[in-house]
Amino acid sequence: MKVVDEFLRLQNEHRHVQFIPPDQLNAFICQFLVSVTKQNDEEYEPTSLGRCVSSIDRQLRSSG
Repeated sequence: MKVVDEFLRLQNEHRHVQFIPPDQLNAFICQFLVSVTKQNDEEYEPTSLGRCVSSIDRQLRSSG
């Protein structure tokens, strides 16, 4: 979630994921998946990106 939170901050989005409306969150997630890279500019493995999406899903489910 640290990578996702940092991405949202870079997008000037300061709300936590559970407070972002679904359509806006979907757009952020899509943009995140297309543009995120490691600090050394290497791409993340698809399984790592899947874990990021799973983390977002867990967080949203736990917050209701």
